[in-house]
Amino acid sequence: MTLFYRHNNTSIIISGNTYAHRQVIKTLGGNFQGQDKVWQVPFSSQNLAHIDSLCRQQGGGSLQDEGPKQDSEPQNGSELVSQVSRPQEKDGLSVTELLNLIEGVVLRGFPDMLWVVGEVQNLNDRRGKSVFFQVAEQGSESSGDTCTISAVIWPGVLKSLDKKFGAEKIWDVLQDGLTVRLLCRVNFYKGRGTVSLAVHDVDPSYTKGALALAREQLLRELRGKGLDCANGKRPLPIFPFRVGLISAEQSRAESDFLHQLAMGKFCGEILYCPTTMQGDRAPKEVTAALTLLISHECDVIVLTRGGGSAADLRWFDTPEIAYAIAHCPIPVVAAIGHHDDRCIAEEVCYERQKTPTAAADFILSRFEEARKRLEQSTTFFRRRLEQVYVSLLDKQAVLNEKLTRSARETLGRQREKLSTYEHQIERKCSSRLSDFHGALSAWHAKLALHSGLFMQARAKTLDEQLDKLEWQTKLRLERLFTNLEHWQQKVRTLDPRPWLEKGWTQLWKGDNKVTSIAHVELGEHLTAKLSDGLLIVQVEKKEGTMK
Repeated sequence: MTLFYRHNNTSIIISGNTYAHRQVIKTLGGNFQGQDKVWQVPFSSQNLAHIDSLCRQQGGGSLQDEGPKQDSEPQNGSELVSQVSRPQEKDGLSVTELLNLIEGVVLRGFPDMLWVVGEVQNLNDRRGKSVFFQVAEQGSESSGDTCTISAVIWPGVLKSLDKKFGAEKIWDVLQDGLTVRLLCRVNFYKGRGTVSLAVHDVDPSYTKGALALAREQLLRELRGKGLDCANGKRPLPIFPFRVGLISAEQSRAESDFLHQLAMGKFCGEILYCPTTMQGDRAPKEVTAALTLLISHECDVIVLTRGGGSAADLRWFDTPEIAYAIAHCPIPVVAAIGHHDDRCIAEEVCYERQKTPTAAADFILSRFEEARKRLEQSTTFFRRRLEQVYVSLLDKQAVLNEKLTRSARETLGRQREKLSTYEHQIERKCSSRLSDFHGALSAWHAKLALHSGLFMQARAKTLDEQLDKLEWQTKLRLERLFTNLEHWQQKVRTLDPRPWLEKGWTQLWKGDNKVTSIAHVELGEHLTAKLSDGLLIVQVEKKEGTMK
């Protein structure tokens, strides 16, 4: 039933097993401080004497009078125990007596509050408005042991901390895995024989400084290896049709991203990997999701969540995620949603966007940029084709003029040749006829000199020969006239004007005359020559040879 006290000029603090003496303390004007489990009594010499007597009767006393001096050497546990009044030992100490001695040692060894540095663990035991957790320190790599001590923030202290720093900043610090600096009072709970810490103040700047230091060290390491801009150099396709999405399942970030893509009429494929985006499982799951999406050969990967506090986002400052993004062969768009600071995942990614919606807009902008480039290319090629078309029309006009002039010259030459052939044939025919008539006259004169008998005998033969000669001459003349008509017909055939006047035409493909449908293809442009000009026609249909 050990009781202890300490005092200052305004109050007397009573600690220990005060439950049995609560009524006596109340009569002295005492108030119970639940967060510290101590009683506070207004200071007066009478109250001080009364409390000193009560504590000594219970085996305790003043913590100030019997505590170690400032210039003296620190006392060990046995010395502190020796300073506590111990009951007369019989067969040994009872459990209660032992716990009373331990409580005295604790209260004497830690009379004042002190700052404790450690890592928050198991921040999940909340009873009412109080906050229960453990403060831990990792052991060395050789031992692998972890030292922990229970801690509690009572409702009154939590309320004052909220007023002092703001609730958001306090909960930014009080998260599993964060190293914190706490102003605590050391308490000993005899009911369970445990030592615990009652937190009275928190130093948020210490935690943020530690996080910032670790972040800068990792960032310097990445920059030293040239990995801070490695992912930013990955080629991003003009049309990123396969988009990998890493986000929490059924989160607002997921819905905002997909909704924005749907509004932009995204026609690609979304490969979604639901992943824990907060907590100690986040780095492992995010790196596994990146590996999975890499195996599916995505065009771009979007890593997004709906913002959060700096402590919530510290998982994206871990080496696992940073190196996974830096070594990722696919461009990564990070939309973590933190406006104040940039986490390392955003520093090493291909593109940083503030929100999931902005990340979706970035994907859609790639298609918009490609569309504009295609429109510009289309305009350029259209203008170029128009220039080529005009140039070809000019060349066609020149060629048509040359062709017309050449055709006229060819027809003139053919007419001249035909006229020459006609004169030659007429001269030859006249000459041959003259020759034949002369020979005939000579034969008649010669025959007249012979005897009539011979003439009579040969008259029949001569008549037959004459008939034969006339027939041969007639036949030869017919052949000559036939040849003449043939050449005249050929000349008329070479002259296209009568045919053009009758509606016939000639088809040309470039400089070549079209003589068969096998020489043309559907969609080709042909030149049709008419009597009064030219037509440019396009082949839409081909049929077989006309029977």
